[in-house]
Amino acid sequence: MLVFGHSALHLPPWGYTLLLLLSSATFLLSLLILGAHQQQRRQDTFQVPMVPLTPALSILLNIFLMLHLSYLAWMRLSIGLLIGLVVYFGYGIWHSKENQRERPGLTATQGSLEEMVWAVPSPSQAPAQEPSNMEHPANE
Repeated sequence: MLVFGHSALHLPPWGYTLLLLLSSATFLLSLLILGAHQQQRRQDTFQVPMVPLTPALSILLNIFLMLHLSYLAWMRLSIGLLIGLVVYFGYGIWHSKENQRERPGLTATQGSLEEMVWAVPSPSQAPAQEPSNMEHPANE
């Protein structure tokens, strides 16, 4: 609202005042919530100085910078995110452990070595088999 002002919103003057008051109240409420958050006072962890002011100002600065991006930059970002999501979920669906479990068995031409190792039962899980075709010496 402060960046584009009258050119983008086309509101009466009282509308701008109302929007400015609402956004300021939301910003102050966010500061209070961030300030109420209990911080760890350990010295071995990274800490942001002047909490909640530094995070709040960084949020505002990032919003300001995002509002100044061109239409083409937003389109490139959207297309890149869409491609990334398709690759991420496509790979995840085809290579998930759940998908591997649903297949009945793996042959040597399918899957990786790790999948074949998991498909082979361990000796403790293998059922004991009795020899059926062996000749017994007592029967001779």
